[in-house]
Amino acid sequence: MNILQVLSSKVLGGIEQVNLDYCTLLQDRGHSITLCMHPAAETLSKARQTGATVLADGAVSGGFALGNPLSWPKYRRYIGRNKVDAIIMHNGKSRPLFQAAARGRCPVIGVCHNENFKQRLRMDAAICVNTAMLERFRAASQSAGNGQRPSFYVPNPLSPASQAVAPGTRKERSDPVVIGSLCRMTRKKGNHILLAAAARLRDQGVPFRAVLGGEGPELPALRAMAAELDLEDKVSFPGWITDQEAFFTSIDIFCLPSIREPFGLVVTEAMVRGCPVVSSDADGPRDIIDDGQTGLIVKKDEPELLATALRRLVEDGDLAARLATAGQISVRERFGPKRVGEMLETALTEISEDHARKN
Repeated sequence: MNILQVLSSKVLGGIEQVNLDYCTLLQDRGHSITLCMHPAAETLSKARQTGATVLADGAVSGGFALGNPLSWPKYRRYIGRNKVDAIIMHNGKSRPLFQAAARGRCPVIGVCHNENFKQRLRMDAAICVNTAMLERFRAASQSAGNGQRPSFYVPNPLSPASQAVAPGTRKERSDPVVIGSLCRMTRKKGNHILLAAAARLRDQGVPFRAVLGGEGPELPALRAMAAELDLEDKVSFPGWITDQEAFFTSIDIFCLPSIREPFGLVVTEAMVRGCPVVSSDADGPRDIIDDGQTGLIVKKDEPELLATALRRLVEDGDLAARLATAGQISVRERFGPKRVGEMLETALTEISEDHARKN
């Protein structure tokens, strides 16, 4: 298939990484990929390293594209000239532009990385990154009078480099044990809940250190909260992490306390590197972790429960090791590039066949 992937954002984050991962998965399966991206995108240089054709076009940022008489006709000509079989959109801002350009020639497919379904419900098909989201998308589609448009569950894939660590080969645990978290510092990621749990661990005399990696608008407030809780000797904020391999090697337990988490790519990346994981019960992690078997799940926005789960893994190294090994094996099988590539290819094939029948 000849596939056009569209992403209008400029920042570097999970969705932007998945855009590149889709490119690699599909090229490895013999498909031809064109990446249409914002010219100021932080991932532009990485996109060009994939070997895909890259169109760096400001029209994808949305808002003015349909008002520009050159935008959608240009893409309509591109779609026809290059015989594009499907358009995958990782966000919906430029949906009107590409649907006007496709106009029945090929399906426009929205990847639901969150539950803002407004634009995806107007597309020809959808891919959802967790199973609860898939159910809610189908219900929303029915309510909107769209019937059952093609919709599929396809989880986000592991990066190929992350699978280098063999099961059971992790380093010896640090003394004290290091709890790590890695995310964009926004309120929905729940780092304030992790700090509240850390204060409880400290008060209970549990020996630990915590490293909260990442940047974002909530970081100043989190630093202030750590100081107010007198956690400055327990918690560090190293900022943006450029070397994830080194980060995951340096920690003993990974924690994701998110209030909302559609997938949780960082959870699979931690697990595949042999880190035992404690996560909130947000939709994405619930799909990834089998509670008590491959990790620990706690009710979100409950610092006391989070502290209890973390204490279990700090004090029981054997349990932590069992969960880490089982989790590592599980995510390799379920989220490896080969498995996710098969799921993505199946979804695209069925969507294309459905579109051909209707057009």
